[in-house]
Amino acid sequence: MENIALDRLVIESVLAIFVFTVLVVGSLAYNARLWMHDYPPVIRDLQAPLTAGEKRLQTGLAAVLLVLIVGGLFLSGQALESVSGGSISFVAVFVHLYIIFNVVNLWDAVVLDWFMILVLKPAFVFLPGSEAHMDAYTNWPMHITNYFKGVVIGAVISAVLALAVVIL
Repeated sequence: MENIALDRLVIESVLAIFVFTVLVVGSLAYNARLWMHDYPPVIRDLQAPLTAGEKRLQTGLAAVLLVLIVGGLFLSGQALESVSGGSISFVAVFVHLYIIFNVVNLWDAVVLDWFMILVLKPAFVFLPGSEAHMDAYTNWPMHITNYFKGVVIGAVISAVLALAVVIL
């Protein structure tokens, strides 16, 4: 059972990273302004407000991410319960879900925020008109704060979903 659970944890974490990366990088490449709320304040202040079409796309993207995160974690918890013979503790499901969430959170902070933006520097991630403020993209306190917000949000989401898995 423990090997199966560990195998599932690794596979599901890698799958979650892949899906998250495709959605984030794909949407950044399509229109980085959809992520304007995640940019440093000095960069946001240089931008015109989102258009009605951008707001619709941003809402749609947020909905897709939310469904994939919540739905994916819930299905992962149910699958873990299934391979355990239908009986698993809240703590075991919580830890499983929390690890998956935080692997993606750490990937986002280290690979997408640090490596992609600060090392690779693809042009599509930099918002128009921000060329004179490139140092704002290295706003470490913001990146670290966002990571720790993810740690807390992940705990809440994982707890609620773990409870749902063991109750349902």
